[in-house]
Amino acid sequence: MRISIAEGAFASVHISLTGGAFLTGYALTLGAGDVSLGVLAAIPFAAQFFQLASAYVDERTSKLKALAVSGSALGRTSWLFAVVLPFLPFAPGPYRMYAFLLFYAISSAFLMITYNAWTVWMSDLIPERLRGRYFGIRNVVVITVNLVVTIAGGRTLDALKERGAETSGFVLLFALAVAAGAVASVFLSRQPAAPERPVPTGAFWRRVREPLADRNFRKALKFFAAWNFSWAIPLAFWNVYMLTYLKMSYFEIALFGGITSLTAAATNRIWGVVGDRAGNKPILAICAVAVGFLPLCWLATRPDFIYPVWAIAVFAGASWGGFNLATFTLPLALSPRPARTYYIAALGIVTGVATFAASTLGGVVAGATSGYEWVVAGVPFINYHLLFVLSALGRLLSVPLLRPLEERRAAGVPTTLAYVGAALHHRLAAASQVFPEWARLRKRNGDD
Repeated sequence: MRISIAEGAFASVHISLTGGAFLTGYALTLGAGDVSLGVLAAIPFAAQFFQLASAYVDERTSKLKALAVSGSALGRTSWLFAVVLPFLPFAPGPYRMYAFLLFYAISSAFLMITYNAWTVWMSDLIPERLRGRYFGIRNVVVITVNLVVTIAGGRTLDALKERGAETSGFVLLFALAVAAGAVASVFLSRQPAAPERPVPTGAFWRRVREPLADRNFRKALKFFAAWNFSWAIPLAFWNVYMLTYLKMSYFEIALFGGITSLTAAATNRIWGVVGDRAGNKPILAICAVAVGFLPLCWLATRPDFIYPVWAIAVFAGASWGGFNLATFTLPLALSPRPARTYYIAALGIVTGVATFAASTLGGVVAGATSGYEWVVAGVPFINYHLLFVLSALGRLLSVPLLRPLEERRAAGVPTTLAYVGAALHHRLAAASQVFPEWARLRKRNGDD
C-alpha cells in the first residue's frame, strides 16, 4: 500500500505536467484548431480499445505486474518526443500537430494497457472492505502533489512566456514529467506481484461477451456510456475557454486546478469512508447531480468577471472527488474476480467510444460555430457556451439510468446523505479540537 502511494505521487507529477492547460497550451503553440483540439482530447479514450488486448494478455499469462510496469514506462518516457518535437525539422503548418497527435495516440495506448493491468492488480492486493478508505487516502496524496506541481508549473510557464520563451517552458515541464514518470515506474516495479491465477480454458470471444451478458453490468455500461458522451462534448475546450476567452494566465488556471484539488483532498477521505458504509451507487448518484449543474455555472463567467471561477473550483472539487472515487470502485464491486479484466475492458471500450465520439463532435460543432455570438438579455454567449449547455442537459438526463443498477450493500440516497453529514461533522469536530488545544498551549508557554 505504501509503495502504491509513493508511485501515485510521482505518477501524479507526470499527469499534472502533461495534461490540462499544459497539454492544451502546447497544442495551441503547434497551431491546433478546434477540430484538432477535439481529437486530442478524445485520443486517450479511443485508446481504451487496447484494454481488450490487455485483458487477453492479463488473463492468459497472469503477468499483471510485468504488463503494468512495462506499459507505464513506455507510455510515460515516450514524452521525450514532445520534448524534442519543437526542434525537429518539420515544415511550418499542421505537420507538427499531426506528428504530436500520432505520438499522443501511441503513448495513450501504452498507458491504457497499463491501466487495465494495474486496476486488476490493485483489486487483488487491496481487500474490498478497505478499498474506499485506502484509495481515499491515496487520492489525497495524489491530489496534494497535483496541487503543488500544477501551481509551480503554471508560475514557471507564465514567467517564461513573458520572456518570449513559452516553448522552452513546455520543454522544461515535459522533461520533468518524463523524469517523474520514470521514478513512478521504478516504484511500480517494487510493488508485490498479484497472486498467480489459473489460465482459463474458455474461448476468448466467449469471455469478451461475458460482461455484455451480465444484465446488471449492462445497466452500468448504459449509464457510463450516456454520462461520458454528455461529459465529453466540451471536453477539449475548458482550458481553451479559460486561456482564450477569459484571458486567464497559466498560473490562474493552475490556481483553479489547485483549489479544485485541495477541495477534493479535503473531502476524499469522507467519500471513502461513506463509500465503505453505503456503497458506491448512491455516492455516484449524488455527485452526478452536482456535477451535472457545473457546466451551467460557467455561463456566469466573462473576461471582465471571472470571480465565479473560484466558487466553481470549490464545488467541482467536492463533487468530482466523490464521483471519481465511486467510478473507480463501483466496477470492481460489480465484476466477478475470474473475469474482472474483461469487465474493466468492456467498460473502458464503451466509455471510450462514447467519449471519442462526443469530443470529436464537440470539436466539429465548436469549429462550425466559431466566431458566432448570441446576445440573450444583454449577455453575450459564444460557441463554447453552447457546448456547456448541451453537456449539462446530457449529464442530468443520464442520472436516472443509475436507478435500476443493483449493488450489494448499497444504501439509499437519504441514508447516504446522513452518512455524509455524520462523516463531515466528525471531521469538523476533530478539527475544532485543534484550535482550543493550540490556544491553551500558547497561553501556557506565554505564562512560562
